[in-house]
Amino acid sequence: MLHNHRKKIDELNITLIDLLEKRFEITKEIMSLKDTIKIPRTDLLREQKIIEELQQKSNLDQEFVEKLMKLIFEEAKNA
Repeated sequence: MLHNHRKKIDELNITLIDLLEKRFEITKEIMSLKDTIKIPRTDLLREQKIIEELQQKSNLDQEFVEKLMKLIFEEAKNA
């Protein structure tokens, strides 16, 4: 039983990483487009809106959602 739960967690971990890789690939394309049309790479209003929407839709701790998304945003800018 424990083994089955751990296996499910392992599979979810792989899925999370795969999704983050895809997200960062798209972010690279967006950064390139922003550079081409000469607009700022960072849109703090959009980032805050995303955080607030996810906090409303999620049952996770709101502070955790904010920390997680800020980490993802920061990493995406460095990808």
